[in-house]
Amino acid sequence: MIQWKHSVATKTQFDMEHRFRRADGMYRWFTVKIEPKFEDGNIVCWYGNMFEIHEQKMFSKELAHARDLAEQANETKSAFLANMSHEIRTPLGAILGFTELLKDRHLEWKGRDQFLETISRNGKALTRIIDDILDLAKVESGKLDTEKIEFSFFDLLDEVLDLFKEKTKLKGIYLKLNMDETIPHRICSDPTRLRQIFITIIGNAVKFTENGGITVQVDATFKDHDTVQFKIAVQDTGVGVSMEQSKRLFQPFSQADNTTTRKFGGTGLGLVLSERLAKALGGQVTITDPDSGHGSVFTVSFLATLPRKNPNSLPVPKPLENLTTNNKLNLQGVKVLIADDSADNRFLVQRVLTNNGASVETANNGLEALNKALHGDFNIVLMDIQMPEMDGYEATRCLREAGYKKPIIALTAHAMAEEKTRTRAAGCDGHLTKPLNQKDLIETIQRHIKSSVISN
Repeated sequence: MIQWKHSVATKTQFDMEHRFRRADGMYRWFTVKIEPKFEDGNIVCWYGNMFEIHEQKMFSKELAHARDLAEQANETKSAFLANMSHEIRTPLGAILGFTELLKDRHLEWKGRDQFLETISRNGKALTRIIDDILDLAKVESGKLDTEKIEFSFFDLLDEVLDLFKEKTKLKGIYLKLNMDETIPHRICSDPTRLRQIFITIIGNAVKFTENGGITVQVDATFKDHDTVQFKIAVQDTGVGVSMEQSKRLFQPFSQADNTTTRKFGGTGLGLVLSERLAKALGGQVTITDPDSGHGSVFTVSFLATLPRKNPNSLPVPKPLENLTTNNKLNLQGVKVLIADDSADNRFLVQRVLTNNGASVETANNGLEALNKALHGDFNIVLMDIQMPEMDGYEATRCLREAGYKKPIIALTAHAMAEEKTRTRAAGCDGHLTKPLNQKDLIETIQRHIKSSVISN
C-alpha cells in the first residue's frame, strides 16, 4: 500500500478512501485516518478511525457526471450556434450584398432581374430557417398545434416531388415514386406539417446523393374502418449514415457532422423537427440499417383518417365579381386601412395592395387606427400588434366593443401559436405573419371580404 509505505518512510499520518464489504455483502465507501505510534523514535503500530462517506461519494460521482454532460451539451450547442450563425449569415449576406448592387444606376435590366431573384430566393431561405427554429421551440414547449383537414395525399406528394425535379435533373440522378393504387387518395390529417416532413426527408436524400437516385415507397395499412397508418420509405444511394451518426440525428442542436469542413450545409434542425412533427401526427421518423454502405433509408409513418361524406353540406358560394379577376385589379373597389408603426412596412403593404386595385389609408399606431376605422368606410383593417400609443390587441378590442363589424386581420411579426390565439381572443378574424407573403395577403383579404358580404 503506497500510503502505508510513505507513512513508514516519513513517520507521518496518512488518510485514504477505500471500499469495504459489509456483513450483508454490500460495498460501502469509507474515509480512513491513521496515525503511527512511536516508541524510542520507532513506529510500533498505527491507530485511527474511519467514517462512512458512501452517500457523499455517490453524490460527488453523480455531480461529476452531470458536469461532464453539461460541458458536452455546451460544446454541442456552441457548435450548433456557430453553424446556425453561418446558415443565417449566408442568405443575409446575399440579400444585403445584392441590395447594394441594385443601387447602381447604370445596372441593366437583365442584371437587375437576376439580382432581385437572388434576393427573393435568399429571403425565403432565411425565413425557412427562422420558421424551423420557431417550430422546434413550439414542439419542445408542447405548444405546437396540428390540423386535421381533408386533402389529396397524391397531390401533396406530387407537389413535393416536383420541387426536386430540377435539382435531380441537374445532378443526373433519378427520383421515383412507388405507390399502390389501393392507397386512399383523399385523407384527413395536417397537409402543411406532412409537406414539411417530406420536403426535409426527400430534400436530404437529394442533397446527399451524387450517383444513382432516390426511391419513395408508399404503403398504407388500415387500423380500423376509417383509420389508416401510412409508411413512406425514402431510400437513396448516397453517402449513407454511420451507426454513430445515427445516434445524433434526432437530437436537438446536433448534426451527423458538426465539423466546420462539412461538405453539405444545413441547420441540423430538419430531422429533429420532422421526428417531433411525425410523433404529433401519430407516427415517427426512423432510419433503417445505418452502416449498410448502400445509402440510407428513412421511413416516415403517420396516422390519418378517411374523410366522411356529408350529403347535407352546403354548396360553396360563388365568388363576387370584383374579387376574382386574374392577376392584378382583383382588389378593385376594396378600401383597406393599414395600421403599422413601421414606415417601411406601411409602404410595402400599401404598394402591394394598390398594385392589385385597392385603395389604402394608413395609421401610425393603434390609437390612430381606432379613430380612422370608426370614422372611415373601410372594407377591412390590417392591424399590426406591437405599436406605440395603443397596441393592436387593445385597438381591436376597442373596435369590437364599439360595435365594429368589418374584418380585422392581424399582420404582425409575432408568429407563435399563442400569439395567434391572443389575436383571435382580441377580436381579429385572421392572422398573417411577416415577412409578408403577397399571395396569402391578397387571398386572405378576398376571403374575409367575401365572408363579410355574404354574412351581411
